[in-house]
Amino acid sequence: MREAMAIRIAHITRSFPELSEPCVAYDVEWEIAHGASARVYTMKPSDWPGYPSEQHSALIDPLIERVGVGAHNGGPLRLRHVVRGLGYWARAMAARRAHRSRLAMVDEKARFGREVWLRRMLDRFAAAGKVGAFRADVLCVRGGNCLPLGYWLHLVLGTPFTITFFGSDMYLEHMEIDPQHVQAASIVNVVSEDMRRFAMARFPALQRPILVAPSTTIGGTRPPPERDWRRNCIVCVARLEPVKGHKYLIDACAILRAAGVRFQCLLIGDGTARPELEQQICRAGLEGQVILLGMVPHAELPKWLAESTLLVQPSLSEGRCLAVIEGMLAGLPAVVTRAGGLPSNVAEGVTGLVVPPGDAAALAGAIQGLLSDPDRLARMGQQSHAKVLRDHTPFGLSKAVMQAFARLDSRRCAAANIEPRPNISGAWEVGR
Repeated sequence: MREAMAIRIAHITRSFPELSEPCVAYDVEWEIAHGASARVYTMKPSDWPGYPSEQHSALIDPLIERVGVGAHNGGPLRLRHVVRGLGYWARAMAARRAHRSRLAMVDEKARFGREVWLRRMLDRFAAAGKVGAFRADVLCVRGGNCLPLGYWLHLVLGTPFTITFFGSDMYLEHMEIDPQHVQAASIVNVVSEDMRRFAMARFPALQRPILVAPSTTIGGTRPPPERDWRRNCIVCVARLEPVKGHKYLIDACAILRAAGVRFQCLLIGDGTARPELEQQICRAGLEGQVILLGMVPHAELPKWLAESTLLVQPSLSEGRCLAVIEGMLAGLPAVVTRAGGLPSNVAEGVTGLVVPPGDAAALAGAIQGLLSDPDRLARMGQQSHAKVLRDHTPFGLSKAVMQAFARLDSRRCAAANIEPRPNISGAWEVGR
């Protein structure tokens, strides 16, 4: 018998660390704790414009240190990675004749031009070199924007892959997703039942079941904190970008003040719209009532959620919105807009309310109605917490991947006279 080995999982993600999606690090932490060897590979090298700043990295670094594994984003292109990846690619071109045009990214060359195509090919050779050296058993592709790279690596390396759609990649109309890429995945995962129905309608020819395995949330299963529901503290956790609709929330706050409603509104996050929002707050005379807290470390987010009594998400376009899920897990009722996947998070009238996007008057009316009834807020908060526990299993994706690989690997080990992987069988029990 050969010595048992741990499953090797390579996560393919847009960038890492990612303040808005800490679930990647939490999933890696869980996988390592259950006997896997896990790495994170990013679609964007760290020298690309728009990569998370040093400030962002400083906020999430404590989590990364606890995970004990860094992201292999590679920084500038390394010749050894490109050369190794080029070797994998050449072998795949010889073996997979039917896929040569996809391996050579012919469509992207025609679409973006020779210069962009060449840079992307070099990036992909480097990615193949790094991931191939890790000898991953499975690629976990996280998000539709990473699917083309994950599918290409699957063709080049021959490694099975999973695809997880998080919301924005499914609901946003401009996001192009190739059904052939989805069909090639060993596991197709979405993070809510509502998204599963949406995916079935979008990919009617898909010949495999769509798994619902919500991604990790930061709050675990601890009970929600005790609150004074008469505090009337509104919280919004989102990047300060126009698409997040903060402008309409501030307009709604001006309506609330004019109506004599006592409240405080905390805006957690940062972004390009901050100067404009600061000016809007000053013009409305809302200094001291609407407070821009900026970026908050993830470890401190539960504290701010515990001090709040109502979560508001006024987005104009949105996916599933992890911030809403985390707020509800902390026991907060939610007022959200009817944008993308936001309504699927809220049971209207039970865990919160849904209003039209871009409608400050409707938003103010929903907020005022809830703040005026602390007992109703408390009941909704309890229901919010219960709904997230019911709908969102911590580490659902990691458990699903390791379970599926355990079934596959047990058959492969029996055929090859290899000892099964004991750590993986343990993970199977955890995920049942």
